[in-house]
Amino acid sequence: MEGAFKDYVDSWKELKKSYKIWQIAKLANVKNSKKMYGAEQALAREKMRISFRLPWFLKSNIEVPVLYFKKATLILFPDKILVVNKIKAGAINQEQVTLKIYEDAFIEHEIKPKDAEFIKYQWEHPNKDGDPDKRFQNNRQLPIYKYAFIEINSPEGINEMIMSTNNKICNRLSESYNAYRNSVTY
Repeated sequence: MEGAFKDYVDSWKELKKSYKIWQIAKLANVKNSKKMYGAEQALAREKMRISFRLPWFLKSNIEVPVLYFKKATLILFPDKILVVNKIKAGAINQEQVTLKIYEDAFIEHEIKPKDAEFIKYQWEHPNKDGDPDKRFQNNRQLPIYKYAFIEINSPEGINEMIMSTNNKICNRLSESYNAYRNSVTY
């Protein structure tokens, strides 16, 4: 189990090296995809941070991922996930938490990521057939990249989503997480 957990922590370290990492603050379906670059969903993303240094009030003899979201901090210990916010803290058993790790296309209009996989270009205002809508004078092409998404959920209320420019980490993180979960006996 110790080796599997170390490999799991190492995959979080690889994720930390991504060009950009965000938390998804809001996610909504789009009614008029033409106004949203042809996208079916819109999201609001905010910077987040991954660390391997515990907060000052904790000590441990092992290295663990610490995920700093806007409203909470998740500390991923081998058997529990410690959830800390400004008001209170609590622990959730690791077996009650699910990680869903996948790749998805994202229309990028803010940055040019160095580590993302380019898919294609999309018109900012497309027609239904994908051609540019000629009613818009400054209709530019936007790049679509393949990004990594990590959803962390639990029945107790953890509902966080991470977005990373490095989609290549998905398989590594998923495999190390599954190997670690399979090595644990609760």
